[in-house]
Amino acid sequence: MIQHVWSVLCSRSLIDRETNNITLFEAIEQVKIGRRPPRQENAPEEGLLPIRVELVTLWIRSPDNEPTQGRTRSAFVRPSGVMTEAIVEHDIDLRTNLRNRHRHRFAGIPVREGGRHIFRVDVWNDTRGDWEEVAAVPLEIIFTGD
Repeated sequence: MIQHVWSVLCSRSLIDRETNNITLFEAIEQVKIGRRPPRQENAPEEGLLPIRVELVTLWIRSPDNEPTQGRTRSAFVRPSGVMTEAIVEHDIDLRTNLRNRHRHRFAGIPVREGGRHIFRVDVWNDTRGDWEEVAAVPLEIIFTGD
């Protein structure tokens, strides 16, 4: 079985080639912006906040003597509870390794409202045949000019 260990939103990360350890830079909890981002042509009701963020997740086998694989996804959820189309799916392969890290990189964030947004992390549950939420990483977006 795949077990979620942690998820962190940061501006960037770096994996050391010698130790294979990861360094997370600038954990992001909130973003203050003077005004709402401009609306995009293909998304007339929202703008794109032009910041680069990474959602870094760590997964392990549980129990560690049982090789496994599965599927995860990350989604961006507005304060209103509406999930945006910014969904990233990823395969996790723990057949040969005890752990797996993944970095979901976002070049911008689709925003239409201020408040607490959530980067939701799910894993596919074969038993239930549905996605199961394993983490909710908050990002507070504040418009200071509104």
